Amino acid sequence: FLMSLFLSPPMSVWQANKFGLKDLFTDFSFFMVFYVFLKQIT
Repeated sequence: FLMSLFLSPPMSVWQANKFGLKDLFTDFSFFMVFYVFLKQIT
């Protein structure tokens, strides 16, 4: 569930402009923040 919740927005953004490297890096940084957040609450 968490993976689907995480993958939905970035994948839709990535599909919207497949060659947008800036968006790719943005999604990666978002994933890192999301991962650290999960580690903090568990």
